[in-house]
Amino acid sequence: MIRSILAIILGSMFLSVADAEPTVTYILESETRLSNPHDIKLSPDGKYLYVSDVNNNQVVILDPETLEYISAFGSDHQHGTHDVDVDSLGRIYVADTHNHRIAIYELQDTIPRLVDELNQGIRAPEGVLVHDNGRVYATGAGSGNVVAYENGRSIRSNWKSGMRWCRWWMRSRTAICCSGSP
Repeated sequence: MIRSILAIILGSMFLSVADAEPTVTYILESETRLSNPHDIKLSPDGKYLYVSDVNNNQVVILDPETLEYISAFGSDHQHGTHDVDVDSLGRIYVADTHNHRIAIYELQDTIPRLVDELNQGIRAPEGVLVHDNGRVYATGAGSGNVVAYENGRSIRSNWKSGMRWCRWWMRSRTAICCSGSP
């Protein structure tokens, strides 16, 4: 396993005409073992730091002040955990790449519960963004598109008719490519 260190750096960006170099002050780093940490988001209340731990197929929850490990979730059912985002209610959205979905969790204390998923019109999502307007945007690495969801349904996509998409089977390391919509 690759040991990765997650570091928080607090930067003071003071620029002047005489000295145009930014200054950065090191604060601390976590001791939590992560394997390919990819994305990081802070909960709306500032109590939790969510880190997508790609190679361990999980989201790790850290204390944002101390970077101490609180808990982790997803390793029993996620495959290819990629981006993570959080809505204003604290629901966690995870790009679960190889399961071809955006998994949605609610957190009770530090115990997550899978409550829904978004999977219409998308294959191998890697990016997820929750907008203040309630829409969820996802990028499909396998389908080559961006999808907008509202109230749990796909409402827009930049999918073009006749585009080619591929579905990967990781165990056999092969791809099936087709024309048409995913």
